[in-house]
Amino acid sequence: MIGEGVENRRPVPLGQVSEILEKGKGKEPTYEQQTAADHAKKFAQKESTEAKILEAVRELKIVTDLTAVEIASIRPQNLMMLKQILAHEKKTFTEEDTSKILAITKEKKG
Repeated sequence: MIGEGVENRRPVPLGQVSEILEKGKGKEPTYEQQTAADHAKKFAQKESTEAKILEAVRELKIVTDLTAVEIASIRPQNLMMLKQILAHEKKTFTEEDTSKILAITKEKKG
């Protein structure tokens, strides 16, 4: 069953998904695990850069952890993309907040 034996739930960047799935290598991966691993390999960006962006966005304390992970994974390069990611938050962001986040994602392109 999907989700059986879940130890903990927390948002992680796509770059770390492969690492987490590798831990369970002792047995044959399920279809869902294999699909997730394939997706992570295909779309994950440089993990070190993703981690730096995640850390910098979390330090701002403007968004939730889930949104910070989305920002680090997607790396929005313009205001429109960022606003689409931030639409899930239940608050309004100032122009200063959005410009800080965009500066981080553009600075740490990798």
